[in-house]
Amino acid sequence: MPGRLLIILGPTAVGKTDFAISKALEVGSPVISCDSRQIFREMSIGTAVPSPEQLAAVKHYFIQTRSVTENYTAGDYEVDALALIRRLFAEGHETLVMTGGSMFYIDAVCGGLDSLPQVDPAIRAGLMDFRGNMLKTYHDDDFTMEAYGSFDRMCDLLTKATAETAGAGLRLLGICIALPGRIDSVTGDSYT
Repeated sequence: MPGRLLIILGPTAVGKTDFAISKALEVGSPVISCDSRQIFREMSIGTAVPSPEQLAAVKHYFIQTRSVTENYTAGDYEVDALALIRRLFAEGHETLVMTGGSMFYIDAVCGGLDSLPQVDPAIRAGLMDFRGNMLKTYHDDDFTMEAYGSFDRMCDLLTKATAETAGAGLRLLGICIALPGRIDSVTGDSYT
C-alpha cells in the first residue's frame, strides 16, 4: 500500500479522539476507528464514543456502524479496515489516521490474523443457547442440576468443535471447568 498509516492508541479517556482529529485535519485524513466497542451502535455508555461535534469535525469510519446482534469479529474488521485503507490511499490520501484502544484490531490491520476454520453454525447456536441458559440460571440465583446439564452440553459442543477443527491443527485444552458432582462428558471422571 502506498502512503503512511498513523496509529494513535491508548486506553479509554486519555484524549486519543481529540488528538486524532487534530492530526487528521492537519494531514487531510478521515479518522479510522479501531475500537472493538465503539463500532457497535448499542454501546454508547462506557466506550467514549466521539461526540456529535467530534464526528462533524472530520469523517469517521467504524463508529457505531454495527449492531451487537451481528457476528462481527476482529477478522471481519481486518478485512473491512484493509479494504477501506486501500481505497482511501487509492483516492489520493498520503497519510491516514487510525485511533483506538483495541490492540487486537490494530494487530489485525498491521500484522494480520491467522486463518481459522469457520465454526459450524449448529455449534455456535448451541453455545449461545448454553450462554442464555446459564445467564437465566445465574439471574434466577438458582444454580441447579439443570445448569450442570447445560454445562455438559457446552462441553460436548466444545469437544465436537475441537474434533472437527483438529485437522486444521487446532487443539482446545482445559475448556470445561470442573464443577462439584459433575461427570466429565469426555473422560468419565467425576469431580467431587
